[in-house]
Amino acid sequence: MAIRFRCKQCQEPIEVDEELAEKLARCPFCQTVVTVPGRSEVEIDEVATARPVEPASGGLPPVPAANVPLHVGPRPMTYAQHGAVAYGNYSLIATALFITLTVAMAVILAIELSHIQAGSSQPTQPPSFAEATEMLEDVRNRKPWISALPMGGLFFALIGLVFGIISLSKWVGSWRGWVAVTICGGYLLMSCVGALLTLV
Repeated sequence: MAIRFRCKQCQEPIEVDEELAEKLARCPFCQTVVTVPGRSEVEIDEVATARPVEPASGGLPPVPAANVPLHVGPRPMTYAQHGAVAYGNYSLIATALFITLTVAMAVILAIELSHIQAGSSQPTQPPSFAEATEMLEDVRNRKPWISALPMGGLFFALIGLVFGIISLSKWVGSWRGWVAVTICGGYLLMSCVGALLTLV
């Protein structure tokens, strides 16, 4: 008669032959070495068969269960966690592209504004808001491709936010998803607040 019990590590149902009672067997699911109970602990319809642990070299009996670690190393990731990592990687790539475009735009605008100020006959004092807006419009008129940088940054921020949310919906412990949602979500939130303030 078979002995049926659940693995102490992964809680999956296992079935072994009766002669393995009180001996060590390896769980077919998580590969953890477990002690087989003396009798069945649960009634299970679908169970997997465990393999007995091979004796150590020299024909010595297996190590007693008290000395066998139940879990060694990290737990294997679930299917959902693998998906979360994949989407988290996509979100980090989109976030990196967003940051690259934003920094590139800031550097280019800083260089262009410094050239405009250097060519100005006025003394070097910070421009007013109206003057800064006029200078930005002048830069955009001379180099229209600069306007594509914030649009590209906005696009990648949105993609990073979506992939980050998908990653977190699959596994809340995905640090990649949290990084993308924090950076991209924060940028998009500030952009929306800034757009609303300009309308007021």
